[in-house]
Amino acid sequence: MTKKIWLDENTSVPVRTKLHLDSSDKKIHIENTQDVSPIVEENRKLANDNLYKVKGFEDAKMYKVASIPMIVVQQLAKKGIMTAGGRILDRVAFRKWLNDPDNKHFKIYKGTV
Repeated sequence: MTKKIWLDENTSVPVRTKLHLDSSDKKIHIENTQDVSPIVEENRKLANDNLYKVKGFEDAKMYKVASIPMIVVQQLAKKGIMTAGGRILDRVAFRKWLNDPDNKHFKIYKGTV
């Protein structure tokens, strides 16, 4: 039998953690979850309106390329591409990840990074 317990009662945190206590295997499984739909929807709106240019820095060619949910940053940190705080460690791998069609929902800039 598996018992599920939320570790964080506060639903306003972006990443929530659930423990799965498996009494038959005597194991504990940890599941992190995040509702990424608001971020994906906002990215879609910004991309459709070509709002990737950072206001006040248009001349400097500064663009907001993507908005990535914390749960995805955690996954990229496990791969060594980013730190858990969001700093890019491997720029080549990060660009490859951003340009992958599977990750297009996180991009705002429609071009190749």
